[in-house]
Amino acid sequence: MAPPQPRSQRLNITGHLLARNVVFNVLGQAFPFLIGVASLPTILQGLGAERFGLLVLTWTLLGAFTVFDLGLGWTVTKFVAEALGRNDPGAIPGIVWPAILGQAVLGTIGGAAIILATPAFVMRVLHVPVSLIAEAITTFKVVGVTLPVVLVSMTFRGVLEASQRFDLTTAVKAIGNSAAFIVPLVGVLIGWTLPLILVVLLIVRAFLLALVLIMSVHVLPSMSDVVRVSGGELRRMFAFAGWVTISGIAGIALGQADRLTIGYILGVTAVSYYAVSQELVTRLGVLTASLVGVLFPAFSTLLGAQDAKRLKLLFGRMVKYSLVIVGPAFGLVVVLAPDLLRVWVGPVLAQRSARVLQILAVGAAVQVLGAIPYTALQGGGRSDVTGKMHLLAAPLYLMVMWLGVRQVGIEGAALAWSARVALESLYLFWAAERLIGLGGISLGVLGLVAPPLAIAYALFIAAYTLPLGPTLRTIMLMSAIAAFGGWVWRAALDAQERRWVEERTAQWKRMAARLR
Repeated sequence: MAPPQPRSQRLNITGHLLARNVVFNVLGQAFPFLIGVASLPTILQGLGAERFGLLVLTWTLLGAFTVFDLGLGWTVTKFVAEALGRNDPGAIPGIVWPAILGQAVLGTIGGAAIILATPAFVMRVLHVPVSLIAEAITTFKVVGVTLPVVLVSMTFRGVLEASQRFDLTTAVKAIGNSAAFIVPLVGVLIGWTLPLILVVLLIVRAFLLALVLIMSVHVLPSMSDVVRVSGGELRRMFAFAGWVTISGIAGIALGQADRLTIGYILGVTAVSYYAVSQELVTRLGVLTASLVGVLFPAFSTLLGAQDAKRLKLLFGRMVKYSLVIVGPAFGLVVVLAPDLLRVWVGPVLAQRSARVLQILAVGAAVQVLGAIPYTALQGGGRSDVTGKMHLLAAPLYLMVMWLGVRQVGIEGAALAWSARVALESLYLFWAAERLIGLGGISLGVLGLVAPPLAIAYALFIAAYTLPLGPTLRTIMLMSAIAAFGGWVWRAALDAQERRWVEERTAQWKRMAARLR
């Protein structure tokens, strides 16, 4: 009897699929954020300052200790997507299950370390009030038990993302992230202790782990096949994961350097002035995280399929769409920064933070673009390129940050951050085009979009700096956006893209008509 044929599970990467997945990612982050904004005042009032501080520390610890992941979750996404790209579902069990075992072992070791270190951490580092010591120790021990559940869940979510099932991962992440606020809210309303709140959150996470396991096996039935482990494949996986870990640790250090340097040199008040603008830019940067999460498995799949034509098409379109969307949006933030901050945090903070927001917004716009070649390099298995970049950038950046803050203040920190992001993005574009065969694409796209974007920026600045009334200023801003949109429609979008926009517009009009 002939052996059974492997099940075909080849993925078809389309623009519609990726756009849908980006929307899912954005919504999945926005929903828990809104729940958090609404529930935090009640949680803070119900727990009190000390217990709320402990709760925040548990969130921080779980986030920090995901370093025990050692890049395996990201690695599983890349290698499963690659296997799907070359239509090799039989390789998937040998990728996923060794990684799951590794995550479980690493999570258990990390969790045990947290449990063993908890008494000393609580009594010698945190200086918790005597009345809360026992409660704090129990709370952090629950965090230790939770860690392996979190790490294994991340790996299964990576399997689903490799399969482009962002609808499922968004639902799971939205439930888990919302529960981080809803469970404490329910707890303070009915009188639970903080350890009990953490135990209930652990139960929720364990349920979500079981759910994401079932989803993964349902989406990829080959996961239940016999595990065939390839030594060469495992070496590739762990080499990739090692550089992902190095890059992640260096990225965390680089990401915190500005606030820590400002706090050390200028004090905590200056940190608050800087953090206001940084927080707004971070919220706007949700697009970066959403793009990276969706493009990484897509690039991995196309590279696995050796589909160079579609890879170049996807890369070029993502650069173009990002320029078209991010360029005007962040340009308006730069121009309207004083007004935005005045409405959000009041005139005093706005006066001190507006210039910082303008500088950071420029850097954040460049960072969105840099995320595309970064993701292409990761999808192409070149995590060593980004890891080495972060290692080499760290000492120079820290020196420039120190000098910038000492000489210029918080604006110096913003300039150092934006300069680093810009230089890294230029290097990433060069590396992606040279190392994975994407030569010349980004320059061609930039030539299409940059001229009208520069004109729009000039009109933005003129509208804000000239002595115009509110009506004329608004007319000039809207005219700049309309002119930019017209140029993009006629020169930057091809016939297929224009047809897609027309079809979606007609579809939305029909839906609106039915609602009326």
